[in-house]
Amino acid sequence: YYKRKELKRRDRKYLECEEDYIFTETGERADLTEHLQGWFANRALTWQVVVEENDAPAAEPQEKAMNTREQYQKIIETYPLVKELKDKLRLELDY
Repeated sequence: YYKRKELKRRDRKYLECEEDYIFTETGERADLTEHLQGWFANRALTWQVVVEENDAPAAEPQEKAMNTREQYQKIIETYPLVKELKDKLRLELDY
């Protein structure tokens, strides 16, 4: 039986903010590596971060933000009974 307790701040000295990062021989941060190895119970587990730069311009958003009137119009297109209910209850909408 193995009971695992979640680490809390100051449980290990090298997790404190004032400490410098500790690195393994391969250049990985030891604190994260040890946490992952312990969590998955696999001491052979390693990780690597790869950053790829992309020179392509950012894509335009697919849909623009709708104002309240546009949202209402879309709702009544999808659910026509909403408009009927609004009319029956004589509701006035503030756009």
